[in-house]
Amino acid sequence: PAQAEYSIPGPPPAWYEARSRQEGPDRIIVLLLDVSARKIVEAELLEDQRHKAFQLSLGDQLRMLNEPQKVEDATCEALGQHLALDSVCVLRLAKDDGTLETTAHWPHGDDAQAPLADALAAIREAVKGDVALPLRQLEGSGQDGLIVPLGHWGRFHTALVARTADARPLSRLECETVENTAERLCNALERCQHALQLQERVEQAIAERDRVWRLSPDILGLMDAGAQFLSVSPATRAILGWTPERFIAMGFSALVHPEDQPATRAIVNQALSGEGTGLFHMENRMRRHGGGYCWIHWTMSSAMGHLYLVGRDETLIKEQARVLTEAEAALRQSQKLEAVGRLTSGIAHDFNNMLQGITGSLYMMERKLAGQDFEGVRRYITLAGKACGRAGQLTRRLLTFSRRQPVDPQPCDPGDVLLSMKDLFRRYTGERIALRFDLSPNIWPVRCDVNQLESVLLNLVINACDAIEASGTIVLSTRNVRIQGPGSDTAPELPAGNYVEIAVSDNGSGMAPDVLAQVFEPFFTTKPTGAGSGLGLPMGYGFAQQARGTLVVRSAAGEGTTVRLVLPRHVGHRSMETLRLAADVGLQDDDVHDAVVLVVEDDQTVREMAAETIAGLGVTVLTAVDGPGGIQQVADASRLDLLITDIGLPGLDGPELAARACKLYPDLSVLFMTGYLQDPSGNPVLRGPGMDYIIKPFTLEALATRVRHMLAEHNRLHSPHIPTSAS
Repeated sequence: PAQAEYSIPGPPPAWYEARSRQEGPDRIIVLLLDVSARKIVEAELLEDQRHKAFQLSLGDQLRMLNEPQKVEDATCEALGQHLALDSVCVLRLAKDDGTLETTAHWPHGDDAQAPLADALAAIREAVKGDVALPLRQLEGSGQDGLIVPLGHWGRFHTALVARTADARPLSRLECETVENTAERLCNALERCQHALQLQERVEQAIAERDRVWRLSPDILGLMDAGAQFLSVSPATRAILGWTPERFIAMGFSALVHPEDQPATRAIVNQALSGEGTGLFHMENRMRRHGGGYCWIHWTMSSAMGHLYLVGRDETLIKEQARVLTEAEAALRQSQKLEAVGRLTSGIAHDFNNMLQGITGSLYMMERKLAGQDFEGVRRYITLAGKACGRAGQLTRRLLTFSRRQPVDPQPCDPGDVLLSMKDLFRRYTGERIALRFDLSPNIWPVRCDVNQLESVLLNLVINACDAIEASGTIVLSTRNVRIQGPGSDTAPELPAGNYVEIAVSDNGSGMAPDVLAQVFEPFFTTKPTGAGSGLGLPMGYGFAQQARGTLVVRSAAGEGTTVRLVLPRHVGHRSMETLRLAADVGLQDDDVHDAVVLVVEDDQTVREMAAETIAGLGVTVLTAVDGPGGIQQVADASRLDLLITDIGLPGLDGPELAARACKLYPDLSVLFMTGYLQDPSGNPVLRGPGMDYIIKPFTLEALATRVRHMLAEHNRLHSPHIPTSAS
């Protein structure tokens, strides 16, 4: 058998397949089959495979290109050669005047628009559309080919134009190839655009980074995992005097001040190890090129095994802070000197008045005695005593302000104290000022010196009366408060805890801010000359501080004033303890007869007057001028019932003297004389049995009464004191 295919030309051409087989010596059978349809399908399949291979090859080619112009040129050339076209071009409609621009053309050198000159108007409209059109359908074209608008793929007012030679129409597969090529062209242009944008952003970021790196006033650096700098910015020259290359070569640790190296290594290692999150901060001193050190504040963060650092020069800030601290210290010293000056001038003024009263009374007493006018002498003795009393009151106020006034703290109810002073308050308020009490129930007790508390409250009420010019109201209130900690609105300086607030409010004239800022300064007063000492509020503030509380003043001009005395709550019984009487009525001279008393006082006048007064009680008096002399008298005495000693003595203070004396005389009674001890009750020696104290200045009558009381109590409890050992 045999088989063959042949074609018969003609419109349309036909393909036949002939199959023959010999049936005998002179006979052949031939079978003719029409295979034209199969041949057409096979041809289309081959053509489709060729076009697909072209698309793959074109895609590979375009992926190698990163510039839009080269992408367009390569696409036009590859499509023209693949389809044997007359020309291929990319046309873009200008936005400003609507003219067509040729952005790419193949073959090069020809005018792509010349063959289409008569159809440019129709082409402009086609470019604006989104459907591919054969060129022959455009008015005035007279050309065969295809125009594919690219707006469907996001490139509006742009089209790919393929024109055939010899007016040959494009087949269906060729039209699809042109459209697929247009899509690949748009995708490649989009990729190029993104790549260009990314490249521009990268270049811009690099340029900005380089600009920041060069212009930054701070030191920028990159450190590796071994704590060695890989690069630093030029700011090292401006700040430290080192070039970046020299800075890196010397090494970070060699430039750090020796005292700062341990802390620097610890923080750098912590940052490199990734312990913790966020930024790390440190300060150290870096060596300058010309000598000396700069304070550098470093901020650092780790990423991918490297450490990124920013170092800011804070040398000037440190110097300014030092200068500011010195200026503040100088200002505080100046303010202290100013306060001391005001204090001394105020003390001098008041004491001169008191001394004038004393010296004047002594002079008049001398004249009256010379004239045998004994009644007149008695009058001036009284005046001198009153002047001495005012002097003692002034010193007590000063000691309270300095928080060294001896106190006798007792638990008390603030509400009861206020109510007990109600009649006294009304003596000062009179009829023109209304006095109102706003006392909270179940008020907590406080522990303080009740006499001083009453003095402070009375002074606050007097100040409130003076602030009310015509008529007004004064409100005295109490309340329990719980303070959460420092910075609270009630009392910013107090720690957290339970407190009692005693407030004195008035609707008087109030105070301006500059006046309010000076209310606690000693001898500062807004009252007329002679009407106030300027020690009332400072004394109240000192009392509050001594009681572990505070005094807060709130005032505004024309809106009145509120003074809050805030004292800590006392945990204990609420009843007020009975105050010890200063004298015990009914004591007889026989109760102190034959007693031996030792007086130790470094001031000669006080020592002699005290000794003479005590000797008038019929007792034996020994004296010493200092602590060692007192110890010697104690050791030499064969009997000792009472030791009277000043607390502040040269050589050996009063409490130590008493402690040593009590080793020889275990039942010895001791009376301390003091005018500046902050809290006698807080001293274990003064709290012992048989111990007591008397506050200077005291009257000799009060001293005698106290001595008689202590000796009588001693005789009641003990036999005469004989030393236990002479050594």
